[in-house]
Amino acid sequence: MPVFNSKQLLADLEADVQTCITATAHWAQLSVETLRQPPANGGWSVVEVLDHLNFYGAFYTEAIATAMANSGRAPGGQFNSGWLGNYFTRIIGPAPAGKVLKQKFKAPANAKPLAPRQLDPQEVLQQYQAYQQTLQQLLQQVHHKNLGTIRVPTSLSPLVRLKLGDTFRFVIAHQQRHHQQIQRILTEVAEGQRV
Repeated sequence: MPVFNSKQLLADLEADVQTCITATAHWAQLSVETLRQPPANGGWSVVEVLDHLNFYGAFYTEAIATAMANSGRAPGGQFNSGWLGNYFTRIIGPAPAGKVLKQKFKAPANAKPLAPRQLDPQEVLQQYQAYQQTLQQLLQQVHHKNLGTIRVPTSLSPLVRLKLGDTFRFVIAHQQRHHQQIQRILTEVAEGQRV
Protein backbone atom coordinates (compact mmCIF):
# COMPACT_ATOMS: atom_id res chain seq x y z
CA MET A 1 0.00 0.00 0.00
CA PRO A 2 1.19 3.53 -0.69
CA VAL A 3 2.91 5.51 2.04
CA PHE A 4 2.55 9.30 2.07
CA ASN A 5 4.24 12.13 3.89
CA SER A 6 1.24 13.39 5.87
CA LYS A 7 1.97 17.10 5.41
CA GLN A 8 2.47 16.73 1.65
CA LEU A 9 -0.66 14.59 1.28
CA LEU A 10 -2.74 17.20 3.10
CA ALA A 11 -1.23 20.02 1.04
CA ASP A 12 -2.09 18.11 -2.17
CA LEU A 13 -5.64 17.42 -0.99
CA GLU A 14 -6.14 21.08 0.00
CA ALA A 15 -4.99 22.12 -3.48
CA ASP A 16 -7.46 19.64 -5.03
CA VAL A 17 -10.33 21.08 -2.98
CA GLN A 18 -9.30 24.61 -3.96
CA THR A 19 -9.53 23.52 -7.61
CA CYS A 20 -13.08 22.28 -6.89
CA ILE A 21 -13.98 25.64 -5.34
CA THR A 22 -12.60 27.50 -8.36
CA ALA A 23 -14.54 25.27 -10.78
CA THR A 24 -17.74 25.82 -8.79
CA ALA A 25 -17.35 29.59 -9.08
CA HIS A 26 -17.06 29.17 -12.87
CA TRP A 27 -20.15 26.94 -13.06
CA ALA A 28 -22.15 29.49 -11.04
CA GLN A 29 -21.77 31.86 -14.04
CA LEU A 30 -23.53 29.41 -16.39
CA SER A 31 -27.19 29.67 -17.31
CA VAL A 32 -29.85 27.56 -15.61
CA GLU A 33 -30.55 25.94 -18.98
CA THR A 34 -26.91 24.92 -19.43
CA LEU A 35 -26.74 23.46 -15.92
CA ARG A 36 -29.95 21.49 -16.48
CA GLN A 37 -29.14 20.33 -20.02
CA PRO A 38 -28.38 16.60 -20.15
CA PRO A 39 -25.86 15.38 -22.69
CA ALA A 40 -27.15 13.77 -25.88
CA ASN A 41 -26.22 10.30 -24.57
CA GLY A 42 -28.90 10.65 -21.90
CA GLY A 43 -26.53 10.89 -18.94
CA TRP A 44 -26.80 13.28 -16.02
CA SER A 45 -26.81 17.05 -16.40
CA VAL A 46 -24.34 19.24 -14.48
CA VAL A 47 -26.91 19.98 -11.76
CA GLU A 48 -27.63 16.26 -11.36
CA VAL A 49 -23.93 15.47 -10.96
CA LEU A 50 -23.61 18.20 -8.32
CA ASP A 51 -26.73 16.97 -6.50
CA HIS A 52 -25.15 13.49 -6.42
CA LEU A 53 -21.94 14.98 -5.00
CA ASN A 54 -23.96 16.90 -2.41
CA PHE A 55 -25.29 13.61 -1.03
CA TYR A 56 -21.71 12.47 -0.40
CA GLY A 57 -20.64 15.91 0.79
CA ALA A 58 -23.35 15.90 3.47
CA PHE A 59 -22.49 12.39 4.61
CA TYR A 60 -18.71 12.59 4.64
CA THR A 61 -18.17 16.09 6.02
CA GLU A 62 -20.31 15.13 9.02
CA ALA A 63 -18.70 11.69 9.40
CA ILE A 64 -15.19 13.16 9.18
CA ALA A 65 -15.95 15.99 11.62
CA THR A 66 -17.45 13.53 14.13
CA ALA A 67 -14.51 11.13 13.87
CA MET A 68 -12.02 13.98 14.30
CA ALA A 69 -13.92 15.44 17.28
CA ASN A 70 -13.91 12.06 19.02
CA SER A 71 -10.16 11.63 18.68
CA GLY A 72 -7.35 13.28 20.54
CA ARG A 73 -4.50 11.43 18.87
CA ALA A 74 -1.31 13.24 17.93
CA PRO A 75 -0.36 13.74 14.27
CA GLY A 76 1.86 11.25 12.49
CA GLY A 77 4.70 12.05 10.10
CA GLN A 78 3.61 9.56 7.50
CA PHE A 79 0.36 7.97 6.42
CA ASN A 80 0.15 4.33 5.36
CA SER A 81 -2.91 3.86 3.18
CA GLY A 82 -5.12 0.86 3.99
CA TRP A 83 -5.82 -1.74 1.32
CA LEU A 84 -9.58 -1.02 1.21
CA GLY A 85 -9.21 2.75 1.24
CA ASN A 86 -6.57 2.62 -1.46
CA TYR A 87 -8.76 0.30 -3.56
CA PHE A 88 -11.80 2.58 -3.24
CA THR A 89 -9.72 5.64 -4.11
CA ARG A 90 -8.20 3.95 -7.14
CA ILE A 91 -11.46 2.65 -8.64
CA ILE A 92 -13.56 5.76 -7.99
CA GLY A 93 -10.89 8.31 -8.88
CA PRO A 94 -10.54 10.41 -12.01
CA ALA A 95 -9.11 9.17 -15.28
CA PRO A 96 -5.43 9.90 -15.84
CA ALA A 97 -4.76 12.94 -18.05
CA GLY A 98 -5.70 12.27 -21.65
CA LYS A 99 -7.49 8.99 -20.83
CA VAL A 100 -11.15 8.02 -20.62
CA LEU A 101 -12.63 6.19 -17.66
CA LYS A 102 -13.19 2.55 -18.49
CA GLN A 103 -15.09 1.55 -15.39
CA LYS A 104 -18.49 3.12 -14.75
CA PHE A 105 -20.55 2.65 -11.61
CA LYS A 106 -24.25 2.92 -10.92
CA ALA A 107 -25.03 5.33 -8.12
CA PRO A 108 -26.69 3.74 -5.09
CA ALA A 109 -30.41 4.53 -4.90
CA ASN A 110 -29.95 6.98 -2.03
CA ALA A 111 -27.26 8.90 -3.97
CA LYS A 112 -29.21 9.30 -7.22
CA PRO A 113 -30.07 12.91 -8.00
CA LEU A 114 -33.51 14.37 -8.52
CA ALA A 115 -34.58 15.21 -12.06
CA PRO A 116 -33.03 18.46 -13.39
CA ARG A 117 -36.34 20.36 -13.34
CA GLN A 118 -36.78 19.51 -9.65
CA LEU A 119 -33.40 21.03 -8.78
CA ASP A 120 -32.61 24.69 -8.29
CA PRO A 121 -29.13 24.96 -9.88
CA GLN A 122 -28.07 27.95 -7.77
CA GLU A 123 -29.11 26.22 -4.55
CA VAL A 124 -27.32 23.00 -5.56
CA LEU A 125 -24.18 24.98 -6.43
CA GLN A 126 -24.30 26.85 -3.11
CA GLN A 127 -24.59 23.56 -1.21
CA TYR A 128 -21.68 22.10 -3.14
CA GLN A 129 -19.58 25.21 -2.49
CA ALA A 130 -20.41 25.01 1.22
CA TYR A 131 -19.31 21.36 1.38
CA GLN A 132 -16.06 22.26 -0.35
CA GLN A 133 -15.39 25.01 2.18
CA THR A 134 -16.18 22.61 5.05
CA LEU A 135 -13.88 20.01 3.52
CA GLN A 136 -11.15 22.63 3.25
CA GLN A 137 -11.60 23.58 6.92
CA LEU A 138 -11.46 19.93 7.97
CA LEU A 139 -8.23 19.47 6.01
CA GLN A 140 -6.75 22.44 7.83
CA GLN A 141 -7.85 21.08 11.22
CA VAL A 142 -6.58 17.56 10.57
CA HIS A 143 -2.95 18.68 10.75
CA HIS A 144 -3.33 18.07 14.49
CA LYS A 145 -4.71 14.51 14.08
CA ASN A 146 -3.35 11.14 13.00
CA LEU A 147 -4.54 10.21 9.50
CA GLY A 148 -3.96 6.50 10.11
CA THR A 149 -5.51 5.83 13.49
CA ILE A 150 -8.83 7.67 13.15
CA ARG A 151 -11.51 5.60 11.39
CA VAL A 152 -14.47 7.03 9.47
CA PRO A 153 -17.64 5.06 8.59
CA THR A 154 -18.50 4.86 4.90
CA SER A 155 -21.81 5.56 3.21
CA LEU A 156 -21.94 1.86 2.30
CA SER A 157 -22.28 0.76 5.92
CA PRO A 158 -21.29 2.03 9.37
CA LEU A 159 -19.45 -1.26 9.77
CA VAL A 160 -17.14 -0.46 6.83
CA ARG A 161 -14.65 2.11 8.09
CA LEU A 162 -11.70 3.72 6.37
CA LYS A 163 -8.66 5.45 7.78
CA LEU A 164 -9.15 9.21 7.94
CA GLY A 165 -6.44 9.82 5.32
CA ASP A 166 -8.07 7.33 2.95
CA THR A 167 -11.48 8.91 3.53
CA PHE A 168 -10.18 12.30 2.45
CA ARG A 169 -8.42 10.71 -0.55
CA PHE A 170 -11.54 8.78 -1.57
CA VAL A 171 -13.98 11.69 -1.23
CA ILE A 172 -11.76 14.09 -3.17
CA ALA A 173 -10.93 11.51 -5.88
CA HIS A 174 -14.69 10.90 -6.32
CA GLN A 175 -15.24 14.63 -6.76
CA GLN A 176 -12.41 14.83 -9.31
CA ARG A 177 -13.96 11.98 -11.29
CA HIS A 178 -17.27 13.84 -11.44
CA HIS A 179 -15.55 17.14 -12.29
CA GLN A 180 -14.18 15.38 -15.38
CA GLN A 181 -17.74 14.24 -16.13
CA ILE A 182 -19.01 17.83 -15.80
CA GLN A 183 -16.35 19.04 -18.22
CA ARG A 184 -17.45 16.40 -20.76
CA ILE A 185 -21.11 17.39 -20.29
CA LEU A 186 -20.36 21.09 -20.77
CA THR A 187 -18.28 20.39 -23.87
CA GLU A 188 -21.06 18.28 -25.37
CA VAL A 189 -23.76 20.84 -24.48
CA ALA A 190 -21.67 23.65 -26.03
CA GLU A 191 -21.12 21.61 -29.21
CA GLY A 192 -24.86 20.85 -29.38
CA GLN A 193 -25.67 24.55 -29.11
CA ARG A 194 -23.33 25.34 -32.04
CA VAL A 195 -25.11 22.90 -34.35
